[in-house]
Amino acid sequence: MTAVLLDLDGTLLRTPELIGTELAAEVRDLTGRAIEPGRVRRLIGRSLPEMASSLADGESTLARRISEGYLRRYERNIVPLGRELLYPGVLDTLDVLRGRGCHAAVVTNKSHTGAVRIMRSSGLSEMIGIVVGADDVVAPKPAPDAIELALDLLGGHPDTAVMVGDTSHDVTAGRLAGAATVAVSYGVGRRAELESADAIIDLFEALPEALAEVLDRRTTCTTVGESGEWLR
Repeated sequence: MTAVLLDLDGTLLRTPELIGTELAAEVRDLTGRAIEPGRVRRLIGRSLPEMASSLADGESTLARRISEGYLRRYERNIVPLGRELLYPGVLDTLDVLRGRGCHAAVVTNKSHTGAVRIMRSSGLSEMIGIVVGADDVVAPKPAPDAIELALDLLGGHPDTAVMVGDTSHDVTAGRLAGAATVAVSYGVGRRAELESADAIIDLFEALPEALAEVLDRRTTCTTVGESGEWLR
């Protein structure tokens, strides 16, 4: 069984810019300080508590208020846009993967509830039934915990699993979990930050071919390695 583990923001959904806008607006409303957009963008891919703590310069009370205010903004301004935020070809490509026998899960640094809500509004919940959020594990990405939990829920194995995401956190988590990795170039991460992935794709529609290539390469390398000639 091929397990396809998918990041959400910047991979399936065109949400990073909106997340940055709403976080910056909340910080401005609470503190009167303007946040440089690039500072927020560099944080996207981390869990909300981590982002809020960084924007609050480590002040715990302010970080909590930023998180709470952002979540209200998220529900009001981002969740209702779900369908509009899908990257081109996402639903069709997921349907192709399902037709090929792949089993998919979302592995995100969003909270579980936050992920489920926007998956419902975008239609992703009709294609993917398993979600692992940052609050489902002790250590979110780049730790491997969320991927390992998703594989347990899917009944999958790292040898036939691929983590797909747009940041170095996704690539690192995949590697630490023993899975293959495919990075998407259209999200938050710069291409140079993603070069350690097994493959990089520029369009989500290219995922089925990339999955086949990286898994075939992995199978070939394992087979040759077990023969004693070469081990990747």
